[in-house]
Amino acid sequence: NRYLLLGSEKGLYFIDLKLPTAQQEPVPLIRNTRFRQIEILEQYGVMVALSGKHDHIRQYRLSSIRKLVSYVTGDNVWVVSKDHAPAKPDASVPAGELPMDDAMGSATAGNEYEVYPDKPEVASLMIRRWSSDYIKILATKDSKSFKIQRTETSVYMGVLFRQDIILFEWAREPYLKFMKLKAFWLPESPKFMHLLHDGVAVREIFLGYSNEANLVSIDNSRVKE
Repeated sequence: NRYLLLGSEKGLYFIDLKLPTAQQEPVPLIRNTRFRQIEILEQYGVMVALSGKHDHIRQYRLSSIRKLVSYVTGDNVWVVSKDHAPAKPDASVPAGELPMDDAMGSATAGNEYEVYPDKPEVASLMIRRWSSDYIKILATKDSKSFKIQRTETSVYMGVLFRQDIILFEWAREPYLKFMKLKAFWLPESPKFMHLLHDGVAVREIFLGYSNEANLVSIDNSRVKE
């Protein structure tokens, strides 16, 4: 809870909330990459972002974001790599839904960097590695926005396009990423989207337009006005 992440047209920034208010200014973290929307899923070890030149949905490894913050705030690159070891699984996360770091291993420097941890080229390499430690969610190019909804058993993500919505669900091991469930065509682009669930699964998508609102059934794609 110490750091606030901010996305902008110019990159990803963070603010240290423990500093005096007068000193709380945005600090660049990832430069020259557009971040239109971000959301943290801490228990799953990821940051979801609508990002990049073609507005893909990206799934960043949260531990690498933390490493970038530690390095930017003054820690040695090798110390950062060693200090951010994978955390123990959160008992509140259902079985098979461990954070990405625990299932896939953290992005740390190899032993070849331990001998020369202070070399500028080593720091540059690690910064690039941490900054690009993400995957693109398939079929999300040119997305407009996304909405994440947690239930008792899973996490869903609705991605809005100009005339489409794609519903994704978090896939358990060995995938540990959002995977496509279903797509819905829209006659026009809505102003607002919300995922409605029964506690276990998303059942309907609420769409708000300028002059009306619709409910789209997940099961049969029927629209109720």
